[in-house]
Amino acid sequence: MEVENRNRTRIERSIKTAGFYTMKTLEGFQFDEVTVPAGLSPESLKSLRFIAPDYVK
Repeated sequence: MEVENRNRTRIERSIKTAGFYTMKTLEGFQFDEVTVPAGLSPESLKSLRFIAPDYVK
């Protein structure tokens, strides 16, 4: 529980330091209004596999 709290606090502090005003997610994002690069799908973007394919499962 302490580790989870530290991680959450670290993430919140990093977001504040970065100057992001609101947390955004892909929940409800309309992919039909944008052009997704060739070879990628909305699902692969959501999974982040294109960043580290061997790391993300």
